[in-house]
Amino acid sequence: MTSEPISQADAGGTGLLLVVSIATILVVVAEGFFIAFASWWMLPLLILGIVLMVGLVIGAVMRTIDDGTLSGH
Repeated sequence: MTSEPISQADAGGTGLLLVVSIATILVVVAEGFFIAFASWWMLPLLILGIVLMVGLVIGAVMRTIDDGTLSGH
């Protein structure tokens, strides 16, 4: 009888899903505010927010691909 080592699964997929979900919710809420209170000064802020969220998601995906988890441990 051989014993197999117990390995813990990385939670990278769960963390990535959480980051993508939160980013999506924040972008939709920001777009809702823009639609409700549309003005020209809000447009650059909305675009900047969307670009920042995209950068956050890309960073999370790259970290998950490289390390297998978001925490880097």
